[in-house]
Amino acid sequence: MLPYTDAVLFHVPDLVSSNIPSRFRDDQIWILYSMEPPRYSILKWHGISSLFNWTMTYRSDSDIQVKYGEFVHRNKSCGGNVYKHNNVVRNKRRGVIWMVSNCRTESKREVYVKELRKYFSVDVYGRCSRRNKCEPSQSESCYKLLKDYKYYLSFENSICKDYITEKFFNALQYSIVPVVFGTASYKEIAPQNSYIDAMRFSSPKLLANHLRAIAENSSWYDSLFSWKNSYSVHLHPWMCDLCERLHQVQPKVKTVPRDLWSWWVPKASCQKWTKKDGFQYIFPAFTKRMSL
Repeated sequence: MLPYTDAVLFHVPDLVSSNIPSRFRDDQIWILYSMEPPRYSILKWHGISSLFNWTMTYRSDSDIQVKYGEFVHRNKSCGGNVYKHNNVVRNKRRGVIWMVSNCRTESKREVYVKELRKYFSVDVYGRCSRRNKCEPSQSESCYKLLKDYKYYLSFENSICKDYITEKFFNALQYSIVPVVFGTASYKEIAPQNSYIDAMRFSSPKLLANHLRAIAENSSWYDSLFSWKNSYSVHLHPWMCDLCERLHQVQPKVKTVPRDLWSWWVPKASCQKWTKKDGFQYIFPAFTKRMSL
């Protein structure tokens, strides 16, 4: 089949540098594809830098961007407000819920949450909990738990450029406020006041103080759902973007002779959190050199 295929996707986490076939046709488009952060890309980058024509990843500077979700404007002519201010917080007895299955991460989110729990109530569910074993965490049965909580931790396992996963978009389908932990451009992705950004606070204690202040003010808490009257959340049809691009008239197909390792790894600007130093870059020397 491969010799007759117009395009071939190479999934980075499953890619073995020594087992890449020869190109079957000169006009065949090879696409480097991944929805995972750089830490899951163990490749001999120098040997594949000129093999691919396009990149298709979660990065906004990819040839085709893969996104887990998107916000769409509601049609005002279809009726009144979807969400009504009705003191949502009054019916929520618990503080923060965190559904998590990866217990040791590059971002060190687990270290951050351990510190946050000193100042605000956080209930942990999933494989990383000794008592609350609701699995799979991203399932409808587990999401039923959200009705009792004020906040949901949408904490990414990697804090890298543009990396944002389904846990953020899924939480927005419910009457709960997501607290995000990542460096994606949330302000460009999501409506104003639809989430709380943990990285805006210099410490977990300050974040806890902010969460408590909102939870104790019903009008403030309710205002974080007003965006639902103007937007809805949907899966992003990224495969349609790929099909549309493939059906465009293509110029002569050329490989991209870029330094893929520099683009995919250091330029991802990945960070981790430590109790002593807060957020810090994993590749500090390279990041500093790029800014000169």
